[in-house]
Amino acid sequence: MKSKEKFLTALALTATATTTIALINKYLFYSATKGSTSFDECADSYQWRYGKIHYTKQGQGNPILLIHNLNTISSDYEWHKIVKPLAKNHTVYTIDLLGCGKSEKPDFTYTNFVFVQLINDFVKNVIGQRTDVMTLGASSSLALMACMYNSELFNKLIFLSPESIIESVQVPTRFSKVRRTILDLPIIGTLVYNIAHSKKMIYDELLEKNITIPSHISNNDIYYFHRNSHLGGANAKALYSSIKNNYTKINITNALKEIDNSIFIIGGEFDTTFHDTVKQYKSYNSAIESITLPKCKKLIPLESPNYILGALKMI
Repeated sequence: MKSKEKFLTALALTATATTTIALINKYLFYSATKGSTSFDECADSYQWRYGKIHYTKQGQGNPILLIHNLNTISSDYEWHKIVKPLAKNHTVYTIDLLGCGKSEKPDFTYTNFVFVQLINDFVKNVIGQRTDVMTLGASSSLALMACMYNSELFNKLIFLSPESIIESVQVPTRFSKVRRTILDLPIIGTLVYNIAHSKKMIYDELLEKNITIPSHISNNDIYYFHRNSHLGGANAKALYSSIKNNYTKINITNALKEIDNSIFIIGGEFDTTFHDTVKQYKSYNSAIESITLPKCKKLIPLESPNYILGALKMI
């Protein structure tokens, strides 16, 4: 009898804990996304095969497509300091990648090729002509592969703080399967995601890896990064799982060798990995040009927008 009572007590406690965690998860998603952001009159949507894609279009002139970092906190917000100045001489397009920002977040495995298809389809169906592309962070591999498959869609490729070739060739491991199983759990996996995307965790990671000094990241920046990571509810963790388990990685060396498009790499002087990354890229394509910008690390569009605009006038 005592054993039965212990079992029922344990079962009740487990059910209570599970319900509590589920409610916490629900509240965290709600609190992160409640209210509305300012209306963007330039915003539109593209109904793509895997979901609705949020994008903006501003200005007139030769088109340039801005692609944010491939990260669950990322969106076209990363470009908000340079869009209007660029729009004086260009038709500027920004896009929220599938699984990011205000775009749809389907619950499936995201691969590099999914994003390559998205970029190529967007250029063909929305922009409708050859375009320059500027990427931030890990999205460099997406643009490279897109250009390799359809080079006629692109002019210049400009990579801000691109991930290194060593990073891009990482593949899923046995541990990846375990981590993915945990993240896929509807309650515990979602709690792990919410912990990893708390405002404090986002701030700490930005300060450690992406910005030079705390004053270069504002409360508004943290608000949008936090909000972006929670739009779409629990489905938001699907991209996180795919990135963490290296399903979005790909070997870019063949693309670097094959494409003839001009490639420019821009990095910050405080990014300790930048010069090694440039050497890796140039070892496969000696025509690549690079520029180092002062007073910034990896998150260049937010730290040094004026320096980017100056660099773009030279290339």
